Amino acid sequence: MSKKLPIFIGLLFVALFAWLSITAAPPVRFVLTRLDNIFYDIELRMHLWMHPHLAQGPVVIVDVDDLSLKELGRWPWPRSLLGKLVDQLKQQGAVVIAADMMFSEPDVNVVNSIVDLLNSKKLANPAVLTALNQITPDFEQDGIFAHSLQGLDSVLSMVFLPVKQQQGVLPPPLLMLTPQQNKDLSIPRAVGYISNVPVLATASFAVRRC
Repeated sequence: MSKKLPIFIGLLFVALFAWLSITAAPPVRFVLTRLDNIFYDIELRMHLWMHPHLAQGPVVIVDVDDLSLKELGRWPWPRSLLGKLVDQLKQQGAVVIAADMMFSEPDVNVVNSIVDLLNSKKLANPAVLTALNQITPDFEQDGIFAHSLQGLDSVLSMVFLPVKQQQGVLPPPLLMLTPQQNKDLSIPRAVGYISNVPVLATASFAVRRC
């Protein structure tokens, strides 16, 4: 048997799968997608088998579900509560925490809201204002959450947009591509983004390591 025959057969299968993925009917594309997912899972398992240090612990998803809302109240939760959740995850041995949510707007400090209301109603009393100002840091939700994030490797979400909208702050870039590299890689260009408020973004490991 010619040594070129297996190579020819392999190239033929590659061309066949490429053609089917482009022109095939939806049922065939579904089968191809399933096969691609299976091979990808096998690839990941082989990678972990060859590098066992990457699989030292399980991946756990902490879901905010209906039972959570029933017990702890409506969403969004105060960020001080999310800080307590992060602290508990650390105590349980979490190595990395990735939040699949964005914090693009600052949380409300209820004490500041009360002070503003008293001032607007001209009901402010110096003694009362002094007492409220003393406890204001205890209700700084974003600060409490940021303090919890600083103690471990944490990653917060962000999204890039095709429209000119900027909200929150982005982490420093890990690398800069030249115009030619951008052209060669054909990376879609985003002109806007939604990210996290500065106090949380700077507390995240994704920013601190840059």
